[in-house]
Amino acid sequence: MKLRNPSGFKLKSSKPIVLVNDHGNEFRIEIISDSVIRIVHIQPGVQLEESQSLDLPSVQAKVFENQDHLLIDTAQIRIKVYYKQDLYLEWCTLDEIQFLADLKFRAYEYDLHAGAGHHLKHSPDLIYYGLGERGSPLFLNERSFQLKCTDALGYNPESGDPLYKHIPFYIGLNQSTKIAYGIFYNSLSTGYMNFGSEIDALWGQFTNVKFDTGPLDYYVIFGPQISAVVEGFASIIGKPALVPKYALGYLASSMGYAESEEAQQLIDNFPSLLSKHGISCDLLHLSSGYTVDEVTGTRNVFTWNNIIRLWSAGEGATAEGSYIDFSNPIGKQFWKDGIKELLEIGIEGIWNDNNEMSIHDDDHLFDMGASPKAVGQVGRAYQTILMAEASYEAMIETNPTKRPFLITRSGAPRSHVYASQTWSGDNSTSWNTLKHNIPMGLNAGLSLLSGYGHDVGGFVGPRPSPELFVRWVQSGIFHPRFCIHSWKKEGITEPWMYPQVLPIIRDAITFRYKLIPYLYSLSVESHKTGLPIIRPTVMHFQNDPNTFKQSFDYLLGPRLLVGSVYEEGATFRSIYLPNSDDALWYDFWGGRWYNGGQRVKVPVPLDQHGCLFAKSGSIIPINPSPGQNTTFDSSRTILIFPSFADGSSETVIFDDDGMSLAAPQFTVKMKMVWTSDKVTVEFNVIKKDWRPAYSEIKFQLPIADHRDLILNGIKCNSIQI
Repeated sequence: MKLRNPSGFKLKSSKPIVLVNDHGNEFRIEIISDSVIRIVHIQPGVQLEESQSLDLPSVQAKVFENQDHLLIDTAQIRIKVYYKQDLYLEWCTLDEIQFLADLKFRAYEYDLHAGAGHHLKHSPDLIYYGLGERGSPLFLNERSFQLKCTDALGYNPESGDPLYKHIPFYIGLNQSTKIAYGIFYNSLSTGYMNFGSEIDALWGQFTNVKFDTGPLDYYVIFGPQISAVVEGFASIIGKPALVPKYALGYLASSMGYAESEEAQQLIDNFPSLLSKHGISCDLLHLSSGYTVDEVTGTRNVFTWNNIIRLWSAGEGATAEGSYIDFSNPIGKQFWKDGIKELLEIGIEGIWNDNNEMSIHDDDHLFDMGASPKAVGQVGRAYQTILMAEASYEAMIETNPTKRPFLITRSGAPRSHVYASQTWSGDNSTSWNTLKHNIPMGLNAGLSLLSGYGHDVGGFVGPRPSPELFVRWVQSGIFHPRFCIHSWKKEGITEPWMYPQVLPIIRDAITFRYKLIPYLYSLSVESHKTGLPIIRPTVMHFQNDPNTFKQSFDYLLGPRLLVGSVYEEGATFRSIYLPNSDDALWYDFWGGRWYNGGQRVKVPVPLDQHGCLFAKSGSIIPINPSPGQNTTFDSSRTILIFPSFADGSSETVIFDDDGMSLAAPQFTVKMKMVWTSDKVTVEFNVIKKDWRPAYSEIKFQLPIADHRDLILNGIKCNSIQI
């Protein structure tokens, strides 16, 4: 490694802003919008690849040349660019509150062998979130992470690194100023990122990123709200794919069935078992067990053209094979043709599994068009995007009007545009995993992986005990993807495997199906904005310092607070209720209001699905009488939670056929105003391109609330649509 820090720049152009020096370094600043700025450092001998181009528009900003720096003003932020000696940037609000700053004398350190780096100042006031799928807890401070995709079978959810996703995006929040910003590094190269875990006498504490190959290409996204940062990131990289409505139901897995000698019989019997036990379900995954080699017993999807060593049939097991090269048109078309054959025989969705492209020899190249690249640089992560794109295109080409249901285990920025769901990979069965998978999902959601879930019950390891299985199901029903999936010697994890707790499991899954209208409305919102379905409490309570590190309790949408039970034998649960000017919280199970800004202890008997609180003003659509799957959607109730202190709230609820790619919508806007003696709701249908099966919507107050309910000026509890 041979490092250099560039200096001695000159202003080559102010429209666009380009700085150069005598050593061949080029530094560009592009104003994408008033809150999104692109910075590119192209070191000598390196060029921007076509795969790094995001084809974004740009806007004009005010540029002033001062004695020792440039001053760039947009309508929201001010950037100070010091370049005549050392090169570094300082970022401020227009009233000169600094929220981000490069580390002087080391900001754009690069490796003469093509590596690129970026060093930033760190202070105790800064706290970090995001970076895709990361081990617990929610905040990333004083830790460092590898940037690459890995098949992490049985990982530790606290210390496991790296995992399956490569998402070099994070959010910084200043705990004093409450200002949030984001940085997205537009690189698919392997590398690492440090969040203040390194300290020395010369530089103090700092945050830095190092990529194995350049150039350095990054975007700064100003909030000041965390939600605005997430939406800004989505505006750069793309909004999440819209999930089919059925994919929000219970998703079963047949991995254990498919490996059995009686595979077909076991799979054929599954629907009758669901009916027998009264369990709702929408889809059965074939998983990857269907590729078992009859002779060797290996379970490797990629066992053709035996060139390199890949994972095969178990932990630590390998076999020779080859990945499909999705950067080559022939390889991509081969995959698409195979997908189309599956779709034509009735397969509903595609699951891209075992796709981390884990090649551990950088002499093996991907085609990458006209310029092959070593896999250790950008190939591995790029292939995950191209694989998702190929699967998505095959589904669209087969049925151009139908919404694709695509799942991917591995991914990089833009894979979420094609794959509407992903999950935390091959987790292990333990109480610790149940707990620490939660912040993994929260950081994934902040990074646009909104359709995120977990293998309920644990993928590897022993069968969960009856209590652990109950608590895992009760937790899983509140996550965007709800899938019971396993690979265990004792047999597949099934909802009915413990008769003594089957009624609790059944009731939890039924409650999931009641929530489908709310979950689907949140999914549509995520598709439109990029905002996640499950959200860390800090996202909506950014002024409450007690939420900054709240890792295991979270919001479902903006108004429901979820506290899963993840401790064995627990009969009570302590939970912090976030605080704001209007924060009152209603205990969904206990029927009592609490003030925000306090920690409360509530009972959580085994048959209660954890803690669930509704914020005052919550408007939650449910299906009160769900059936065997999500197609049983012929009734609608809206739960409303007005507190007894005067207040108001508004919300928009989305619905459509749940299947069409460009579905006509039924969209409702509601405003609720409440006083001590009545609750008034203005109900306005703002889009009615599609008519739902239900023609009446009922409104339901909390059970002990007997105030008058006024709907569009009439005292009643339901409305015709």
